[in-house]
Amino acid sequence: MSKILYPSLRLGYILAPEQLVEPMIKIRAVMDQHSPAIDQATLARFLTEGYFLSHIKRMRKLYSDRREFFIEQFNKLLERLLHSASSGSWLALRRLATAERQTCR
Repeated sequence: MSKILYPSLRLGYILAPEQLVEPMIKIRAVMDQHSPAIDQATLARFLTEGYFLSHIKRMRKLYSDRREFFIEQFNKLLERLLHSASSGSWLALRRLATAERQTCR
């Protein structure tokens, strides 16, 4: 959780079978101190009310847009740098860039 939301939050969660919940709680208590109750309650509400899923969807869109912007700018830069290159070389680079874009989707 902390890596996705905010690094200093230091919260996470585990999906476990019912019979492992109590043993995991005990292990957690021995390993380190508990996170503040207010942080835990806030995160629980964030998850159960759907804000986390909304956050993930928003971030996917944002990073997708940034990726597309980067690809566009990179292609523009390549066009300027390789303007004097032979058309065969440029065509091969364009095909690689297009294939990469389609593979990442």
